[in-house]
Amino acid sequence: MEKRTLASFLGGNMPENEMELAELSDEIWTLGDIIHIHDQLKVMILIFL
Repeated sequence: MEKRTLASFLGGNMPENEMELAELSDEIWTLGDIIHIHDQLKVMILIFL
C-alpha cells in the first residue's frame, strides 16, 4: 500500500536527493499517522471520563 505524504497532497515538490527525502520523511506525517494518533486520543479520553 502506497503511503502518501502531506507534501504530495499539497502538491509540494518532492526532493530528488534520497538524503533530503530521508530527512523530510521524519518530519512529514502521513494521513495514517494522523488517524492513528486521533484513535489513541479518543481511547485516552474515554479512559479518563
